[in-house]
Amino acid sequence: VAFASGGGDSIKLWTADGDCIHTVPSLPGMSPAALQPISPPGARATSCLAITFRTDAFTRAAAHNAAAAAHHLMPTTAEQQERRTQAAVAAEARAATFAA
Repeated sequence: VAFASGGGDSIKLWTADGDCIHTVPSLPGMSPAALQPISPPGARATSCLAITFRTDAFTRAAAHNAAAAAHHLMPTTAEQQERRTQAAVAAEARAATFAA
C-alpha cells in the first residue's frame, strides 16, 4: 500500500502505480473525514491507519426531522408535558454541541 484516500462512503488503499487494491466501506450515514498513518511503539514502519468519521448532512437532517415529527400530538397530562419539556431541553443541548 502506497497511500490511502477517503471520501463519500469508503476508504480506498492504493499502490504506487495508482491501482486501487482494496476498498473498505464506511458505516451507513458516515463518511471518512481524516486519515492518519500511525505506528505502534517500537515499530520500524507505519503499519496502521487511524480514521475519523463524520455524520453525513442527510443523516443529521433525517434524524432531526424524525425527532421533530415525534412531537406532533399535544400533551394531555402533566407527565406528558414534562417528558416533552425534557426532550426539548435535550434537543437544544445536542444542537448547541454540534453548533460549537
